Amino acid sequence: MGGTVSYKGRALLNCGSRKDKMENDQYDLTDREKELVRSTWIRLMERANEVSIDIFLRIFEKIPQAKQFFPFKNAVGDALLKHPYFKGHAMRFFNAVRMTVLNLDAWEVSIS
Repeated sequence: MGGTVSYKGRALLNCGSRKDKMENDQYDLTDREKELVRSTWIRLMERANEVSIDIFLRIFEKIPQAKQFFPFKNAVGDALLKHPYFKGHAMRFFNAVRMTVLNLDAWEVSIS
């Protein structure tokens, strides 16, 4: 099963087609897939602040009830974008994903 990862309508990553493997509750990426993830992530890191905020705006757009679990749950529009907890949480999430990408060959490091 293949797929394309896109950001703001631009294709960033095309995994091609291959059968997904699940072994021991872990998805094994091929070396090529790992390189695609890493090269895509480098492109996203160039705009870390913008991308991290966009990720959370998209989450709240797709799953509005998720916002209730955050201290900025009542902030909307510009107030949300300027809320210090919102920006901080978005960057912490982005950095957690960054650590996972940097440790694709050592899953136990990135999830511990």
